[in-house]
Amino acid sequence: MNSKQSLLILFLTVAVAVGWLVMVDTPKEVALPSEDSVVDSATPSSTTPNSNLSNVETSDTRQATSPVRVDRAPPPVEDLPDFRSFTDTKAKKQAFFDYFRPIIAAENERMLAEREIVSSIANPEELAPWCEEYRVDPCDQEQLLSHVDEIPMSMALAQAAVESAWGTSRFAVQANNFFGQWCFREGCGLVPSQRSSGAHHEVQIFDHPDDAVRAYFHNINSHPAYEPAREIRLEAHEHGHPVSGSDMVGGLLSYSGIGEHYVDELRSIIRVNKLTD
Repeated sequence: MNSKQSLLILFLTVAVAVGWLVMVDTPKEVALPSEDSVVDSATPSSTTPNSNLSNVETSDTRQATSPVRVDRAPPPVEDLPDFRSFTDTKAKKQAFFDYFRPIIAAENERMLAEREIVSSIANPEELAPWCEEYRVDPCDQEQLLSHVDEIPMSMALAQAAVESAWGTSRFAVQANNFFGQWCFREGCGLVPSQRSSGAHHEVQIFDHPDDAVRAYFHNINSHPAYEPAREIRLEAHEHGHPVSGSDMVGGLLSYSGIGEHYVDELRSIIRVNKLTD
């Protein structure tokens, strides 16, 4: 083998080696989710039998940004009770409240931690993603704090009970959806059996009831339809009063097609079951 052949073989060997390294080290392009793949769970809705879902306008699909968030507490260890198996109404209600109280309490703790973070932000650029997530425009720290706040325990429990028929509805059992959240991408949830012709919403599927609670909190704290409820909460803060669930539900007329009757039903559940905040 002459020197020219040796150099040619060496050149080809190096070329193959370099090509292999390029294939190994070059990252593959990752497809980012498109806007139409994002679920908007922040739409006023209700799964109660008397609700007229077709009367509620669907909101635009939006992709929420994710600023630095406080990790939520893990879901409770115990399994979700089979609420359909209860024959004693009192026992079923007690099991329902016992299961959801710690989940709601953990979410409220997370909200207070986020509120503390938002309160400490001095740079407007750092505040911007939070404003986008909670739909505060123009971005204002004081206005944002009226969104990043606790939800009364009694209000959350009452809505979960009404929207899920005490955990026995089809959507609660099959989709872990206890608050009637909708989504608007085909296949994102369960199709309501009485969905109006031409409607496209589905009832969102959640991996765990804990996820439904978190989506519910974001719904109440961000959607423009629930500004009246947030104003009731803010007014209580301004007067140094504890936030009452019975008062705050007065701002939920848009959550259900039955309006005032829905609010009355929530207040009745809070009163009859002696729910506290």
